Amino acid sequence: MASVSPDYDNLCPLAGRAISPDQHCAYGALANLPIAIYRCLVDAHRTIIVLTDGIKAITGYSAAEILKNAAPNLTSLIYPKDQDRVRQEIAAALDQRRPFSLEYRYVNAEGEVRWIADHGQGVWNEAGDLECLDGFLMDITEHQQAEKQLRLLSSASEQSPVSVVITDHKGCIQYVNPKFEAVTGYSAAEVKGKNPNILKTGHTSPEQYRQLWRTITSGEIWKGEFLNKKKNGEFFWETASISPVKDRNGQITHYVAVKEDITVHKETAEMLVYQAHYDMLTDLPNRALAIDHLKLAIGQAEREGEFVAVLLIDLDSFKTVNESIGHDVGDLMLCHVAERLKRYIQPGDTLARLGGDEFLIILQGLKGLESVLPFCHQILDAVEHPYLIQNAMECFTSATMGVAIYPIDSTSASILLRNAGIALNNAKSAGRKNVKCFESGMNLAAQRRHQVASQLRRALEFDEFSLVFQPLVDLNRNCVAGAEALLRWHNPTLGSVSPQEFIPIAEETGLILSIGDWVIHTACEQLHQWKDALSDQFALAINLSPSQFRTARLANVIANCLHRYQIPPHQLELEITESLLLDDQPATKLLMQQLKRMGLKIAIDDFGTGYSALSYLRRFSLDVLKIDRSFITDLPDHGDLSALVRAIIFMAHELNLSVIAEGIETEAQLRILQNQGCDYGQGFWFSRALPPEAFLAFAQQTMTYQTMPE
Repeated sequence: MASVSPDYDNLCPLAGRAISPDQHCAYGALANLPIAIYRCLVDAHRTIIVLTDGIKAITGYSAAEILKNAAPNLTSLIYPKDQDRVRQEIAAALDQRRPFSLEYRYVNAEGEVRWIADHGQGVWNEAGDLECLDGFLMDITEHQQAEKQLRLLSSASEQSPVSVVITDHKGCIQYVNPKFEAVTGYSAAEVKGKNPNILKTGHTSPEQYRQLWRTITSGEIWKGEFLNKKKNGEFFWETASISPVKDRNGQITHYVAVKEDITVHKETAEMLVYQAHYDMLTDLPNRALAIDHLKLAIGQAEREGEFVAVLLIDLDSFKTVNESIGHDVGDLMLCHVAERLKRYIQPGDTLARLGGDEFLIILQGLKGLESVLPFCHQILDAVEHPYLIQNAMECFTSATMGVAIYPIDSTSASILLRNAGIALNNAKSAGRKNVKCFESGMNLAAQRRHQVASQLRRALEFDEFSLVFQPLVDLNRNCVAGAEALLRWHNPTLGSVSPQEFIPIAEETGLILSIGDWVIHTACEQLHQWKDALSDQFALAINLSPSQFRTARLANVIANCLHRYQIPPHQLELEITESLLLDDQPATKLLMQQLKRMGLKIAIDDFGTGYSALSYLRRFSLDVLKIDRSFITDLPDHGDLSALVRAIIFMAHELNLSVIAEGIETEAQLRILQNQGCDYGQGFWFSRALPPEAFLAFAQQTMTYQTMPE
């Protein structure tokens, strides 16, 4: 073949003229491939000498039509804006004697603009002359569209607040966005071409992965959660939505995973679940979880014919620990108690904290009950041992326990817990630091307690309280020197309720504060009404609850009443208990000093019934000491009591305290107290507590006490 110098301006693989059908048919074996193979002869006619029928799938025109010029010249099918670029790039490749690989647009027989890939090279003879071009054409429109979609996805995901991962149809990573890099610690270069299983922790089961692949390879979207691993080994939770990407023929070409780090949400949810079932301070199950455990224990006991013991434990005087040492130390002590109780809990049993200083133990799988009480006493002994707080402070407490048994006391979890609480209250009433098992009669007492508490809440609103006044007699002058205001409650439903019954309930419910305010106001109002009828040295004593005394508002309440009713402060005496002084809190001392500066008198009530100590009598600025009636009742029969009373009176006088003896009921008791120098007395020998009008009449009498008045 003669050498022909290449005309770079016209060298194009789609240029040329038709050849004979026989020449074309020589390539029949290639005719059905989804590509078009061509040979372009470089001669004077610039003729295409080979073209397979794959061209029809690409352009819409058959090879025969093109070769016979029955269809447009292939060069004319190139998209006009791409023609110059195509000629220039082929010419440059031939000039450098290298293959060329082009992508450009064309217009098919239906007028659609599509993309084609053209790969070819020149063929030179031995003389170095260009003879022809060999190459093949392939429609890459779907590929271009897929890449365009990927570019769009990539652009959209660059600023996305969630991780985006794009893989090929085999699951190899082709793209990750910056959020993925930030979350996992892997760069895009490190993960490209790798499988996402580089993040696996082993937490997700193989079956879950199989289900994932079954879903996405079937063309469906899979959604779920993974516990994955970052580059630094740290675990994290993420939720993922994986979608298949298909071409126009419905074939999956890529997968797109949109993932969000939900570690914080997961931890928050787990914390909420934990908080709903566990006590945050001690890490023990809380009331809700304990009741669930109790229900399960009852179900098992019913199937196995066993017993379940419900042990409700309350720490004695723990409120005093909190208020005297501080809540932080109190919390540490609760944690120590919890740890100590854990040592006695067997697998299958439950230890829970119900709130405050109340714990619950559930013993299940019991074949008999002979071991329950010994176990209870073992727990009480364990609680009583000293606690070393922060390796420095030694604290003490004891416990009281109530017990209820399934199925003896109930078959209901809630009722068993309630009955254990009833038994616990009875144990407290019996002196604490002991165990009480539930008895059916306790229900009546519990019901009565509930009735009293319920009616007590409305007693102030319905004006059901009143005050009576116990005369205070000057034992030296035989005249009324003052009175003690005593609270009484009459309810339309319950009748007259004893202070010994309703005062403890008022303390526990917090109602004592509003009731105490009422007593102060009412007593001061009554003293004002007696102002002109009694001596200006007449003193009225008011009992204060420790709860009242610990409130900062007490001084203001008293000051307002003194001002409102024009009462000289020395006529008001405040009676407090020994336990209040034993707390020895700085706030208590400051409040007492404030009340004393106001001119009020302060008396220590029921002296001798608690942990009496001379030290607090010296530390606190007191005015009056009241000897408890238990010291007076057995006079004069017990000589040692007489000596003890004489010692108390002497000690009080040495400390400049006045002495009041309570519970004087006989003339013999009166004479002994007078002989021992007691200053004042109260008791039935003089008078019972009287309503205001009767008291005033009694106080105004000129009295000698030879016999007990009627």
